[in-house]
Amino acid sequence: MLQKIKDFYHPELSGSDSFVLYDGEGNKKFLSFRDNKRNIYLTFGIPAKTEKEAIDNGAHVTTPQDLGKLLFPEEWEHKIKLHILPDKRVTAYLTTVKQNIGFIDSKFEEEGEGIKFDKVEIIPIWFNASDIEIGKDNQDRWVAEFSQRTDIDSYVVIDFIFNRKPTKKMIQTANLSHEIETYFNIHGWENNSFTCWECGIKTNHWLDIEGDLETKWNNFKDRYCGC
Repeated sequence: MLQKIKDFYHPELSGSDSFVLYDGEGNKKFLSFRDNKRNIYLTFGIPAKTEKEAIDNGAHVTTPQDLGKLLFPEEWEHKIKLHILPDKRVTAYLTTVKQNIGFIDSKFEEEGEGIKFDKVEIIPIWFNASDIEIGKDNQDRWVAEFSQRTDIDSYVVIDFIFNRKPTKKMIQTANLSHEIETYFNIHGWENNSFTCWECGIKTNHWLDIEGDLETKWNNFKDRYCGC
């Protein structure tokens, strides 16, 4: 099957986390190594209008990530997975942080009315956001909801969900954990080390910096080990 896929689709790597397939007519289809939830159907040029028809015609069913692993095993093992898969140490640390503040989940909606509350408390504006509304949702969970500007006329509505009533500090910590995860999703999870601008000593992992999460993260961004 591997050789059949290569012979028909002529796969090529594209950037740090994607690859390209060419159909029988030379059209490009870009796929991401990050995509591990969506099924794709390789029909090898046989037309199909439904998933069932594609399968009945012998389509190969896989996910973009699994296909990428199959096509580029060396690149996946030594470079790509280190770039896109969350660092285990950071994940474990952030998981503990979230458990300590009762943080359950988050939602980011570009549009929509957000979650409605029967009773609402307001926390004043902070970190370039609208005032934060705190209340319970229809599942009796505590929710902190606010919006942040993403462009001149665009906003995203953010819901941080907790198992107990959140304080301002808890909401800030939840937002910081999201900021950290977003940073590494963009810049690569392998980029955990740095050389201190002050003493010139290399820190092998930013979590080795002394202090709480906020201190560690601010020092990492400043490339300062705390010497």
